[in-house]
Amino acid sequence: YSTDSFTCLENWYLNDPIAKSLGAHLIQPLSSSLENTSPYLLAVYGTNNKFKSPDVIARWGYIYRQCKAKGVRVIGYSSDCDSRY
Repeated sequence: YSTDSFTCLENWYLNDPIAKSLGAHLIQPLSSSLENTSPYLLAVYGTNNKFKSPDVIARWGYIYRQCKAKGVRVIGYSSDCDSRY
């Protein structure tokens, strides 16, 4: 979902199911210096946790294409131990 309308946001809140889980994507820049670079939040969304591996791969592909379009090079992905990843 994406909106600039409070009324639209309120409508989603009142009429759509509330997510039980939260999905978060973080990004961490690579640095050639010895300084540590901290990750920062790229995207976050609610989920009902009912997704399969193809959904994850499709999301990663979307993130890759959006980053590439903005001149950001994605080196790789990592995840937790969920077997769907």
